[in-house]
Amino acid sequence: MAARRPKRALRKRGLVVTEGTCTEPQYVDMLKRHLRGGQVSVKTVGVGQSPMRVLSRARKEMKQAKRNSEPFDWCCLLLDVDQHTDLDECLREASRDGIKVLVSNLKFEVWLVWHVTDLTSVEGTRELDRRVRKEDIMSGKHLNQRFPIHNHPQAVERARRADPDLAVGRVGPNPSSAMPVLIDLMRTGIMKSR
Repeated sequence: MAARRPKRALRKRGLVVTEGTCTEPQYVDMLKRHLRGGQVSVKTVGVGQSPMRVLSRARKEMKQAKRNSEPFDWCCLLLDVDQHTDLDECLREASRDGIKVLVSNLKFEVWLVWHVTDLTSVEGTRELDRRVRKEDIMSGKHLNQRFPIHNHPQAVERARRADPDLAVGRVGPNPSSAMPVLIDLMRTGIMKSR
């Protein structure tokens, strides 16, 4: 009788749909490479529109994956506070659908800066953009090749200090980001409860 092969654990499948079309998908893909060998396979889709449009795209991607018998185990939206009038509506509807919304306040670049240095206050978008240029994090909308993705543990620590109540579907103070939730999901497929 032939020896049975041990069953391989199936990798969890995650979907990340982002408001931005360049920076956020590039970051998630860079993080995937850095965390390679994890237990999660992640598809990233950049939409470049309002929160409700991002949610609509996520629903479409999830429905298509289910039709193909390859459903996602979880789905996250990466959104900025910006000046969106439909953010609250998106948060409510996504919660009903079981979709995790990770909000960055003012915008995603707060999370990027935390990979390089601490940021405890920011008055507005222009100030944040100046900080990104000063730290040489991006060229236009693209992350620099030498972006320190390996510093994500420091960014997680800074995000949790800036918003001790950090959670899915929550708009935290300025500055804040719920990106630590995505790090947990990409590593294990499971959200940690702090």
